[in-house]
Amino acid sequence: MSNLPEARKDIELESVSYRSSVAESTFQTMGASINFVNRRQYDSHQFNYNGLTRLFVGSEAADGVFICQFDMQVTAVSAFLRTGGSSSSIRFDIRRITSPETTGTSIFSTEPEIDSTGGNNNYFIQDFLNNNTVAQGTGITLPVASVTDLDAGDVLQCVIEQAMPDAEDFMVVVHFRPR
Repeated sequence: MSNLPEARKDIELESVSYRSSVAESTFQTMGASINFVNRRQYDSHQFNYNGLTRLFVGSEAADGVFICQFDMQVTAVSAFLRTGGSSSSIRFDIRRITSPETTGTSIFSTEPEIDSTGGNNNYFIQDFLNNNTVAQGTGITLPVASVTDLDAGDVLQCVIEQAMPDAEDFMVVVHFRPR
């Protein structure tokens, strides 16, 4: 069975008014709209490392951690570096903590990395849901996710594994949706 194409469509009053027949097109409109929401609904959480002094090896939980309130699926991860550094690279990890008083494990099988060959305003967007690279700047190793399904009560923590000297204003965004 194939899916209806996703589309944001309004249901017209005439197609559902009293004593009107329910047309096939009404159900197709409803199905297309539901598919649109199911495939495109998401939220995001940002981990921000602002300024020069915040970006160092072992930096954990910039702007806190993200606690999963409900079962969810990570749909994408993106990162943005405003000012590139003089050498080396930034490599970061997102750790999933599944129970209190533990250190957690990586959600990646390949950790993302941005090296100094890229200039300022360098970024990537990796879509795990559609296995698609939306954007990728110079000198970027894209993340490969090993875990995308998270459970209510899980905690996500962003950790800088390797820092780029003189880099400023780095942001990591985790995009997710309910499952």
